[in-house]
Amino acid sequence: MKVHELAKDLEVDSSRVIEILGDNRHHLAEVTEDEMEKVVEAVSQGSPEEQDSGEKIVRFWSDVMNHAFLVHGKLIKFAGYKLNAVVDSPVYDALVALRDPSIRLVQDTPFKDRKDRTMFREMLEAKLFAGPGREVSAHRGMGYLEALFLDSQQQEVALAMHESGPAGIVDLAVETKSYKPL
Repeated sequence: MKVHELAKDLEVDSSRVIEILGDNRHHLAEVTEDEMEKVVEAVSQGSPEEQDSGEKIVRFWSDVMNHAFLVHGKLIKFAGYKLNAVVDSPVYDALVALRDPSIRLVQDTPFKDRKDRTMFREMLEAKLFAGPGREVSAHRGMGYLEALFLDSQQQEVALAMHESGPAGIVDLAVETKSYKPL
């Protein structure tokens, strides 16, 4: 996909996409999958001015990597199991109205109930250790798990991975995250 195509899909100027990427690309330059995720997340979080305006941004988390739905005739897609949305925006309202059990609202506090934490851990481990011999699913499982965390939390995720492997990220998620079903 090219810069201008991504900008059109996200309904922003090409200059905004180039600003997020942090380089001097031309609007016809190619954008990698990782760069697309970075841009989608940044656009969904809004500009720094929008973030300073006090709008509350929440993270939706899906069991489906590239979940998609329509809002006012426009296709909105999750990027790597996640989608950030401004509360009371058309995207937020459409997601809540879906009441899809495979989509959850991420909370930055752990479950209080031990049974809920255990079920959360089991859900994460089932997705992460999805190989035939319970090997780690590097793409799907790790992506699913990492989608719980903001970009600003990725260093903490990397440290957990370094210290304890993939199970360390599960521990970090269970200790710091929970979710609400839609």
